[in-house]
This record gives sequence, C-alpha cells and structure tokens, in this order.
Amino acid sequence: MKKKDDSGKYAGFGVNDFICDEFFQDWTLRPNPESEAWWQQWKQEHPDKHGELEQAGDLLTHIGFKEHWPSEGKTRQSLAASLARIAEDEDRMRIEGAGDDYSEKEEKNIGRRMIWMRPKRRVLAASSLIGILILAGILVYQKQDHQMANHATEYGTMKYVYLPDSSKVVLNGHSAVQYAKSWKEGAPRKLWLEGEAFFDVRHPAPVAGEANSYGSFLVYTKDLMVEVLGTEFNVRERRGRTEVVLASGKIRIHFLHGEQTDMLMKPGDKITYDPQQELITRQAIIPEYYISWKDKKLTNATGRQIVEYVEDNYGKKVILEDTSMASRQFGGDVLLDNFDDALFALSTVMNVQIIQKNDTLIFRPR
Repeated sequence: MKKKDDSGKYAGFGVNDFICDEFFQDWTLRPNPESEAWWQQWKQEHPDKHGELEQAGDLLTHIGFKEHWPSEGKTRQSLAASLARIAEDEDRMRIEGAGDDYSEKEEKNIGRRMIWMRPKRRVLAASSLIGILILAGILVYQKQDHQMANHATEYGTMKYVYLPDSSKVVLNGHSAVQYAKSWKEGAPRKLWLEGEAFFDVRHPAPVAGEANSYGSFLVYTKDLMVEVLGTEFNVRERRGRTEVVLASGKIRIHFLHGEQTDMLMKPGDKITYDPQQELITRQAIIPEYYISWKDKKLTNATGRQIVEYVEDNYGKKVILEDTSMASRQFGGDVLLDNFDDALFALSTVMNVQIIQKNDTLIFRPR
C-alpha cells in the first residue's frame, strides 16, 4: 500500500507514465478498497491530473488484442517477407555508403545474405517495428468513439439503460451514470453515479475454468463504493448524503474517505451515509417503499419524502405551510406519470391546494 509521502512523484506524470506504473495498473485493473481510497484522495489533491488519469485508465481498460493464430506456413511466409524487407533496407544503406565500390556481383548475393543479418540489427529493426505498431494502435484507439458511455436525465424524466453484461439500470430524474462501453471477461464492471438509480444486476454466467464470465460489479458515488455480485438495489446520492437500499441479494459498502469499516448489507437494509457529519445509519425497511419510483409512483411515502422527490427530480422548491405534514405518512400509491399528473395526485392524497409560483410550489392545507 502506498503511503502519503509517495504521492509527490505522480504530480509530474503524464499518460504514458501512469500506464507504466504498477500501482496505477493494479488500481485500474484490480481495484480494492485501499487503492481506491488512496487514488480518490490523490485525485482530490491534484484536480489538474483528472484528464490524464482518465485517459490512461481508458487505455489500460480497453486496449486488447484478439488472438488469431495463423498456420505454420503463413507464419514462415510472413517472417521471410519481413526479413527480406529489412535486408533490402540494410543493403540499400550499405550500397549508398559504398559509392563506386559497389559491384554487380554483390547485388546478386543480396538474396543469399538477407537472412544473415547481425542479431543486434535484427533486434533493433524488430523493436522499431513493434514501436510503430503500438503507436498506430494507440492512435486508432484514440480516434474510435467507444471509450465511455454517458447517460443523463433531465428534471422530470426517467431512462432505462442496458449495460454491456445485460444488467439494467433505471435512471431517475436529474441523474447521470458513466461506464465503459465494453467490459472484458473477468475484469471488474465499474460505473459512476450521480443522482439516483435502481440496479438490476445480471449474475455472471459460469465459464469453464473461471468462477464467472465477468468480475465484480462496482458502483461508485462521491463518497462510497457498492460492491455487487448479483442483486437488485437502489443508490441515491442527494443532498450531501448517499443512501443505499438492498432489495435482494448481497452487497458490500466500501467507504472511500475516512476510516469507516466496510458494511455487508442484507435484503431489507437501508444504509445512509452523511460524510459531513461522518454519520452512518442502518435501518430495516420495506424496499418497495424506496424503489417504487422506478414504476413511476411513490408508495407509502412521508410528506418529507414527497417534498424531497419533487425537489430532486422536478427541480422545484416546495413549501409546506403545515410543517407537521413532513412527518405524516400517506398510504397507498401516488402516480408520477408526468409532472401535472403528479401534482393532481399529490393534491388529492395529501388533501392540499398546490399553488405554483415560477419554480416554487406551495402546499396549502384545504
């Protein structure tokens, strides 16, 4: 594990330096809570390096080589052609240097000499060729539009996103999710979330010789990481807090800052983390009440939950003239097909008159 004093050397790193660094490689390809916390802290201290970190991470994650094994005959033919071209280049340089001393006899012997290049020259030529191929591969990669997928929603909208492994994400209003457009078998599946989303994670299918076809499923928010195998859960990052509700399966919460202990969740758990107060709360809840929004409704919500939902997902400011309504629970479902229908349903269920002034809604008891 790196120490705080080690962070200084990375300040002068470029993309190539990060790619060649073993600690950076391990964090990108085989992350763990310790390396994740270290690098997230380093990113906060060096905001000017975010672009280079992301580019280096993308290159490490996405550059791969599909293996096609040619026949032995094609291999020999390709090798002979390559050596012939290298030999021709060497003879041309020797001829140019020899001037008038060059003879016709020497020209006839070129074919016989071409495979007897000095080992050192063959190594240098091959190294140059490999360098050119790698550079070309990187340039092609940078031109291709398949690095990261970004999905975002406006206020009052909802979006269904299907991931490379066929897992499903339901993105709530005013939210965003980012992930790699292609995932390698065995590698972690990583996503970054802002706002609120419901995840229905596909359990990795068994592959011969491996435990799973995909690695662990990791969801990052500003303050924590959710580690998943196969499950249904909701993550809500709003108002400076992160809330995780587990509907089924098993997940582990890793806190990215501070010294909080990892927490293992079971179905029916809700964990809320407030980084400002360094406060973690665990509650036993009915998951449906917290994930019903994905079906365009609120179920058995309190007045406070309704107010927060309207503000967070429709971009409005809500004023309860009767503040006691905040703690009152309203049974049944409030349908949220669209904003106007939601206001009508809320006025009926809460028995209030809703007065709209620009982006402010006043809930007045009838």
